[in-house]
Amino acid sequence: MDLGNSGSASLHRRGARRVTLVATYRFAAHDLRSNTFLGDVPLVGTFTERLSRAGTLVGSLNLNDERAQAFLDATTPRRTVLWIDRDGATIDAHIIWARQTMSPTPTLMLRGASIWSYFARRRLIVTKGYAAWDQLAIAKDLLDWAQAQPGGNIGLTVEANTSGRLRNRHPLAWDYEAKEIGTLVEQLAAVIDGFDFSIDAARDASGIPFATFRTHYPRRGRRVDVSGTTFTFTLNGNLLDIDVHGDEESRPNTVLAIGAGGGTSQIETPARDTSEIDAGYPLLEATYVRKDISEADTLYDNAQGDLVRRQDSTLMTLRVDPDHEVSPLGSYVVGDDARIMIAAGEHPRFPRGLDTVMRILERKITVRDTGADDVYLTMGAARG
Repeated sequence: MDLGNSGSASLHRRGARRVTLVATYRFAAHDLRSNTFLGDVPLVGTFTERLSRAGTLVGSLNLNDERAQAFLDATTPRRTVLWIDRDGATIDAHIIWARQTMSPTPTLMLRGASIWSYFARRRLIVTKGYAAWDQLAIAKDLLDWAQAQPGGNIGLTVEANTSGRLRNRHPLAWDYEAKEIGTLVEQLAAVIDGFDFSIDAARDASGIPFATFRTHYPRRGRRVDVSGTTFTFTLNGNLLDIDVHGDEESRPNTVLAIGAGGGTSQIETPARDTSEIDAGYPLLEATYVRKDISEADTLYDNAQGDLVRRQDSTLMTLRVDPDHEVSPLGSYVVGDDARIMIAAGEHPRFPRGLDTVMRILERKITVRDTGADDVYLTMGAARG
């Protein structure tokens, strides 16, 4: 893999031809708790799906439309979810959290986030501890508890899965800490040998939308190596543009984890990537502070996970053709590996060409007022 120097290269077009197809998008507003249909809204904007965390939505509505009052009634912040369909297939769902009138223009701006963002607004107000529990069962228990509280059920189906990886949390959280449930699940997933999770949106046979929380161990998506047969993004084909960006300044090869306690009783443990140091890189350190962790093994697992996350500092953004026959939108998911191919001389960032495998970490879709859409994929290191 030849990434050259770190930094940023702007999205580069090399004359790739694309037959512009206008997809049909539907943004169907439903009540978050009852799932009652409130109406369709002609949103223009951008929404993302991210691996194991909440995606975002930013969009606008034209209040000069004769249906403006209906749009306002259907987009009440904090209780409206938009189910997003593309050519009849449900591809995402986002809760509206805020809206703003952009005076003097007749524009209503909407800001939201994917359904997972709901659990960033829920708190664990009981003490929970787990002894030798499967990590996926812990995640399910937390979400089941959240939805069992009065007013807390948003109709999310939580799948029951097992990973065989047992965790001890004594406790995971005390009642007086009132920790965010979403953060607790994300921290559990982020430790070394953790898991990925997603919330998948769909419709049943009657057309009623629903969402399912799924855990994936050891990871979500398909693996592929350079000799594999999984889909490939090729410049001047289904790959339209590419951007390379990195932040090597903040990339360590050693993470010094600091846990509970103080002074000589403070829990500390390092996580190191000795392969970099052996290859000639200097020692580069960062700290990871989790004063709520009182067990050395748990702190070490968290430190290792943090080191892996920090080392994923070189990313690519691909602009891909969502209607290309090789890789139409829907043929891949966030979490999949994909092969990226650029022939020598086709791109100034890669004069010798590029043939590598990276993993899809984020999908961003922008819907324009013409109905046309642009799809961007953020790619990170393939994790095996």
